[in-house]
Amino acid sequence: MTVWGARLVEITWHNTIGDFPLLSVGVTYLPIPIGGACLLLFIIERLLIGPPHDPTAHNAEPLPID
Repeated sequence: MTVWGARLVEITWHNTIGDFPLLSVGVTYLPIPIGGACLLLFIIERLLIGPPHDPTAHNAEPLPID
């Protein structure tokens, strides 16, 4: 997503939208590589740190009910 999305943005950067001549087509495709980069960072974080701890899974004794 990141590499090919960036290439898509690069290719379409100078194309304009008919109804919005000041807006580039490449700008509308920017969420694709940005989302791919965020996803890549999330995957790297999971590989380095591991999954988050489950707050409900603990070995403490339950409190007695009166």
